[in-house]
Amino acid sequence: NDAIGSIVHLDDRPVEIVGVMAPGVELPAEPGETGRLASTLWMPAQFDPAGPFYNNHVYDAIARLAPTATAAQAKGELQRLTPQRPAAFPLAYSERFFTKYGFRTVLVPLRRYVVGKAAGQLWILFGAVGLVLAIACANVVNLLLVRVEARRRELAIRTALGAGWRDLAAGALREGLTLSAGGALLGVALAYLGTRALVALAPPGVPRLENVHLDGHVFAFALVLTLAVAGVLAIIPALRARGVAPVVTLGDGGRTTTAGRQRQRLRSTLVVSQVALALVLVVGAALLLRSFARLRTADSGIDARGVLRVDLALSSQRYDSAYKVWQFYERLLPRIRALPGVATVGLATQLPLEGGYGCVVQGFENRTVYQRVKDAGETTCAGQVDASPNYFRAMGIPVQQGRALPATDNDNPTNGAVVVSKEFAGRFWPGENPIGQGVAPNGRSIGPFYHVVGVVGDVHAESIDGPPAIAIYYPMVGIRFKGNNGADWGMTLVVRTTRGDPMSYLSAIRNLVDDLDPTVPLSDAADMESIVARSMSQLTFTMTLLAIAGLTALVLAAVGLYGVISYIVARRTNEIG
Repeated sequence: NDAIGSIVHLDDRPVEIVGVMAPGVELPAEPGETGRLASTLWMPAQFDPAGPFYNNHVYDAIARLAPTATAAQAKGELQRLTPQRPAAFPLAYSERFFTKYGFRTVLVPLRRYVVGKAAGQLWILFGAVGLVLAIACANVVNLLLVRVEARRRELAIRTALGAGWRDLAAGALREGLTLSAGGALLGVALAYLGTRALVALAPPGVPRLENVHLDGHVFAFALVLTLAVAGVLAIIPALRARGVAPVVTLGDGGRTTTAGRQRQRLRSTLVVSQVALALVLVVGAALLLRSFARLRTADSGIDARGVLRVDLALSSQRYDSAYKVWQFYERLLPRIRALPGVATVGLATQLPLEGGYGCVVQGFENRTVYQRVKDAGETTCAGQVDASPNYFRAMGIPVQQGRALPATDNDNPTNGAVVVSKEFAGRFWPGENPIGQGVAPNGRSIGPFYHVVGVVGDVHAESIDGPPAIAIYYPMVGIRFKGNNGADWGMTLVVRTTRGDPMSYLSAIRNLVDDLDPTVPLSDAADMESIVARSMSQLTFTMTLLAIAGLTALVLAAVGLYGVISYIVARRTNEIG
């Protein structure tokens, strides 16, 4: 409460604190975000209805439906309102611009938005757990049948003395409840310890993992399962007792060498079933692990070894044009490059594997591109990135055709040079030479156009198992359009080092930035190898859990087989002798 009314300076502007959120409050992360940063402050969204066409048109909104409303009704209402935007904001949208680039509103349930692709992995784990549970049940029933066979004489004597099958069932139920309750208590204790260990070892970015804990639903499931197992323990002896002929059973004298065909059939079926289920789970886990191993060795499009990334944010009050931003970095980059052990330095507004490429509409000089894209049911948007000289060298992104972006492209923006990814060239100019093709940022369909001078290798926006990004790289200082200086004050510094831990260079870089402008903050520093590992962390975690499930299935099947074979060998001792 002491913070209420205090003034903090953001981007050299005073801002008053009007509220403090409860601890742990966090908005859902965008798809692809790896949870590197949590929100520490919230600012009101400011919209300019009179703004130019290159405003940001993409926003995530969270809405709570009315009690009587349905998702289908909300979707229909959004579809009705979306075409009305050109009339409501004529300076931001024209009818031609709005329809040409396919603007639309997409409604997604919040749960699906938060869980994302992790839902498929959770279903795989759910199936694995179900198979383990089925194997355990088959194991218990099989061992139970062995126990019933061993107690046939006892059941026959009790039946001969007048005990009915209900009496036998009641005794077995008491025994079953005792055994099942002990197993359930042990299982809940192991689940509690295992859950805490797995949550502690789990990587960041797994949706809602912090909410995983044992609650009433878990205990209710354990109770139901305990009663079910106890019921099976009671029913099977009772059913077996109903069909027992006391005289015949007592006359066996305990010298029967093998169980009858009818008694063997169920036990054999259960043995075959649990082995089959265990093999299904183990083979499935092995195939997924093999696919995962191949994915780990797949080309990520970058060389992350020895690379440091750190965010820099220049004040828009001090640096009010793209050229001033470039002047600051033009002085900073050579100083960082001069540090011992630094190979090269670059800058970009977005980095691979961090989920932030987005989708910005592009304009094309060749009008046939629009019709081609429309016929394919696609859009003309792409991940629009501002990049500095040597960025591709610093990230290890190969230039496959043409050239990269030297410093002269920022010193003389009228060069109009632009570099595209292989995926970008393949989508918009399939079968054509992309070099020399005209393109413009932010959906501009009139000149001046940039012209492609190079094609670089593909990178991934979110993770290596996802599709490659459709990326276009503009110089930091762009062609000046009317009403647009093209400045971007948030950049990510990429430093390729040749020795030691890349993070060890952070303090020296901080000092160099302070020498030029001590108001420039550095944040979110990390080495790119950890970013690559983090992009695979959810899949790695899933594979670990699946391997644990497969190993558990093998152990359960082995224990069950050992119990059954031990009983059969013991029953055939006389015959073998």
